[in-house]
Amino acid sequence: MPNRGVLVIYTGGTIGAVPSDPNDPQSSLAAASWDVLAEDLPELDQLDFEVVARSTTSPIDSSNIVIDNWREIADLIVSAYDDFEGFVVLHGTDTMAFSASALSFMSENLAKPVVFTGAQIPVVGHPDSDGRSNLLAALAIANPAASGIACVPEVCIFFHDRLLRGNRASKVNSAGLLAFDSPNLEPLGRGAQLPEIGTAAPIPAGPLRLHREIEPNVVPFQVFPGVQHTQFFRSTFEDPDIRGVVLQTYGVGNAPNDAAFLDVIQEAVRTKVIVNVTQCQAGAIAPGRYATSAGLARFVANGADMTLEAAMTKLMVLLGDRSKSRDEVFALMETNLAGERS
Repeated sequence: MPNRGVLVIYTGGTIGAVPSDPNDPQSSLAAASWDVLAEDLPELDQLDFEVVARSTTSPIDSSNIVIDNWREIADLIVSAYDDFEGFVVLHGTDTMAFSASALSFMSENLAKPVVFTGAQIPVVGHPDSDGRSNLLAALAIANPAASGIACVPEVCIFFHDRLLRGNRASKVNSAGLLAFDSPNLEPLGRGAQLPEIGTAAPIPAGPLRLHREIEPNVVPFQVFPGVQHTQFFRSTFEDPDIRGVVLQTYGVGNAPNDAAFLDVIQEAVRTKVIVNVTQCQAGAIAPGRYATSAGLARFVANGADMTLEAAMTKLMVLLGDRSKSRDEVFALMETNLAGERS
């Protein structure tokens, strides 16, 4: 099969950020256009395969990412799916794990690499930017036919020297170059230039299927001491517009086990899907190990070792399919769909 190159989808973020006031280098950073960023990336002209870039409608800071941006990224991939070896998504770091997780659940039977990357230091005007090396490594991962490395047919994040499964990653450092980690799954690959890939997932046989309908009314809710006696707790779980809740509990899935807490949860699950995940950075919930988790386990889905980002976006995608019943969504939240849970 001829080498068809890589499509780069530029959404904005720190990698393409420049001072918002051209006359004040200390002014706040804002996303520049792809053309401005590309001028500072002469390395792209030295590659032995074609790199085609397309920007989303308006390059933005990833703090402004919304569901429509996920759809736009996915649509760009689908429209060019047969024309490229793989895809690189340049994205801000703040919500990169959410976007990568969402794309992993939206893209059923993905058979090509989709690699998210970005930077902690802007490229334009910064020769020491980590964005250059991150982008070059991501391009190599996205084009296994040219680089000779194993094909990774899934949505990933490459950052610094690690290739992580997208729906297993979280941002763990606000400023350091090693910004992302995957505490419950070993990296898929390591290496700053040509990452050495571990055991790659099998390439799916079916056609790519895109799930575009996404439910926005899904919220995270973190348990804290005394939460059951707050109006905030009751108003969240009694809100008729909220269709899904990712409940972040203590340790291995523990929460208050008094009536003030459990009665509200029991009533809420009549109309909502509630998924239990741990507040801890690593590890999984173990429903029933302690009495403080046994009652809750009767009503809510077991989120195992999913990240908050994965649990939220998975629930949003599943609830977006209105043909699925609440019980079907509940069961699928406890099922491994895209490598998001052990």
